[in-house]
Amino acid sequence: MLFILNWFFLIMLLVWFAVVVIGLTINNIIIAERGSDLITIAWLALFVGCVASYFFIPSIGQFVTLGFQFVWIVMQSLNFIRPTPRKVANYNKVFRNSHHIIPPSDTYVIPDTAHIILLSLLVLSFVFMLLNIL
Repeated sequence: MLFILNWFFLIMLLVWFAVVVIGLTINNIIIAERGSDLITIAWLALFVGCVASYFFIPSIGQFVTLGFQFVWIVMQSLNFIRPTPRKVANYNKVFRNSHHIIPPSDTYVIPDTAHIILLSLLVLSFVFMLLNIL
């Protein structure tokens, strides 16, 4: 069962990350802003490579993918734990048109709906992959 949940959340994360890069609008509500900057596209390409390594060489690829997800979680956590005023202003500017479940703040980085979903899938994927390995 853990194996199935592991792959389910990994594929959901991959699909949702692709949606975040492409962008998603439903009924004129921007769910995900188009993430067309080079860093986001490169990060998606690296993640696709990790998932491919896990699919084709599971004994090594699971650790590569788990390590990538760990680094990703740490990087995202740093954005929320110690935001600078400049980082908060930039985040709010970039995602000002996106749908927000929680209203943006001038003091903290409050993720938009797309990033809340992305981070939730990232953590779930990481946990189930770790449980699958153990």
